[in-house]
Amino acid sequence: MGSEMCIRDSHPEGKTPHTYFHLQHQIGRSALKLGSPDVSLSALQEAVSVNPDNLDARHTLAEAFAAAGLREESLAAARATLQLAPTELDNVL
Repeated sequence: MGSEMCIRDSHPEGKTPHTYFHLQHQIGRSALKLGSPDVSLSALQEAVSVNPDNLDARHTLAEAFAAAGLREESLAAARATLQLAPTELDNVL
């Protein structure tokens, strides 16, 4: 119970950053697969704001922008991901 109190005290909503990121990322991925790019974009932007170094979330965000018809935003997200990890093969393919 003591560790739960620490988590609640340090995160008022009771969310740890890792868990919150994971939930937002999964919501974004699921919404994208279900054809709801607006919901996907909202969740993925939140996930990336919590963990900006996660390449998978950034890739999915670029896909969500494309699915929403936001070509420029999709390209910008892809370029930002490439700048973050220029030698990562998934960024090039």
